[in-house]
Amino acid sequence: HVVVEEYVPAAGAGVVDDGRARVVCLSARTPDRLRAYARALLDHIDRHAVYDEEDEARPEPDPTTLRELAGLAAGLVGVAAAELNPGDDLGEYGFDQVNLAQLGARVDARYDLPVDPERFAACRTLADFAAVLPSDRTGVQAITTPTVRRAPVGYDLEFARLAYTLQVGRDQMTERLAIVATSVADLRERLVRHLADDPTLDGVWTGGGAQRGVLSDLLLDGREGAEYLRVLREDGNVDKLARLWTAGVDLDWEALHAGPRPTRLPLPTYPFEPRRCWVSGRLRPDGLIDRPAGQPGTGADPAPVTEPAPALPSAPAAATADGTADQRERLYDLIAEVLGWRREEIRPDAGFEELGFTSILVHELSGRLTERFGPVPVTALFEYKTVDALARYLTALPTPAPVEV
Repeated sequence: HVVVEEYVPAAGAGVVDDGRARVVCLSARTPDRLRAYARALLDHIDRHAVYDEEDEARPEPDPTTLRELAGLAAGLVGVAAAELNPGDDLGEYGFDQVNLAQLGARVDARYDLPVDPERFAACRTLADFAAVLPSDRTGVQAITTPTVRRAPVGYDLEFARLAYTLQVGRDQMTERLAIVATSVADLRERLVRHLADDPTLDGVWTGGGAQRGVLSDLLLDGREGAEYLRVLREDGNVDKLARLWTAGVDLDWEALHAGPRPTRLPLPTYPFEPRRCWVSGRLRPDGLIDRPAGQPGTGADPAPVTEPAPALPSAPAAATADGTADQRERLYDLIAEVLGWRREEIRPDAGFEELGFTSILVHELSGRLTERFGPVPVTALFEYKTVDALARYLTALPTPAPVEV
């Protein structure tokens, strides 16, 4: 027999929630995904709220009302109404703060209630929503004091472990959000205000862009940089660490922890952007795709290339600014077509690895480039690793002679 139990790690020795300010880091490839990441963390915190036992008592919800609410909620996240358990946290079904606000608006409209964003603010289950509704459904006069749970008395999350996990257990991407907080409750409040675009919010920084890497070289290389970070850590200057990180500096968070390290927590992972990736067309023996007429990328198969591929030019100095710009525009179209992205999502300084190119996609793009520009070796995509660099290389290529038919 085999007995399987959940592994419950022991708390880090000597690491406690002592009220010290810590930096909570979130990063993503785009501002939209960064915002989704912040919402996911907020939902995770709410699912770990602890309430007073007296707040759990409530009258049994009316079954008819619960069925109506399940029908209103089902369409928001693509879950069948029958699958929604009235007592389950809606976050378990994929509801985020936006979905909960949308459900509140639907409930207001269904029962002809005046719009009040605060009415359902504490609701996390269908039973919570049912408890707030008027008992006779005839008007707002019947609404009594909500019997939903009051503010939580705490959270079953250790703040030191939460901050440490997000610092050392996640990749440092371009778009960044840093929040300086002293507890889980403090972090939750700042997340709520950040997502509401509160202009008076302090202790929160965002950033990202081309300065990444340049600042790292300037500030942190060598003994001077290590000493600078040590002083910031010992002085407890977490605000400056947060500002450096959101400015693009890749900090070694592990090195900034002196003494015992906390253990990591299970936390939300990267909120990948939903994309429909349907492949239309026939897969050819060479690995490319024949697309139906009228779709981007349609064209005759390229003529076989018998001569060797040209050597990669070491310095495309002959490229003019206008020529490079034209090639870059064509390259944007090809890359968007291969990835299935929107054209505006592709930055000129983005590396192909950052854009998500696999070996298969590199092969497909190389084939498309050969169709459009003449022979382009696959190695060019490894030598010129950004859209802008590849555009300059393509500009320096000799114009292919017209093919005689």
